[in-house]
Amino acid sequence: MPIGMMRMYAIVDPSRRDTGCECFWRAASRGYTCDPFEAGSYTEKEAREITERVDDYAVPMSEVLAATIHRVEQGRLTAVDWEDLNDG
Repeated sequence: MPIGMMRMYAIVDPSRRDTGCECFWRAASRGYTCDPFEAGSYTEKEAREITERVDDYAVPMSEVLAATIHRVEQGRLTAVDWEDLNDG
């Protein structure tokens, strides 16, 4: 890790796995989300303090983002019309 870079962590709540995905704490401990891009980023100190008092666990944000699958729902994109683009 480069000097000056702080490792950040996401908090996972394993009791909420009934959604079929990992469930993360949102920023500032304000609710939960299955969207990894909406997950809160916690410092090591914050993550340790949280996981010492609850049954949830911390994972490095880099691991969360590496495991994230990106996809676009079918039918959500519109093809470029090159003729219209060149006329404008």
